[in-house]
Amino acid sequence: MELQILLADGQPAAGALVAVAEAPVAVPDLGLIADADGRVRLPVPAAGRWGLRIWHAGRVVDWSGMLASDWPPLVVRLAPAGGPAPP
Repeated sequence: MELQILLADGQPAAGALVAVAEAPVAVPDLGLIADADGRVRLPVPAAGRWGLRIWHAGRVVDWSGMLASDWPPLVVRLAPAGGPAPP
């Protein structure tokens, strides 16, 4: 499934690193790097609750939610530094 990471101002978080922190099935350890548009292609072999850890510009953001491979692209907007955690 496609994931797009955006900064609080809507700009792409190019170069963000994404890793799977929780999955409903065993998955290999991997780190995905967002392209210039802030996009990564995340292998989602099973639907269920997934946890992602996103690193960008010295910050770490944890995201958790339901994912499935046939869903439309997911957009994660990072809160500004010092702001509240993203939903």
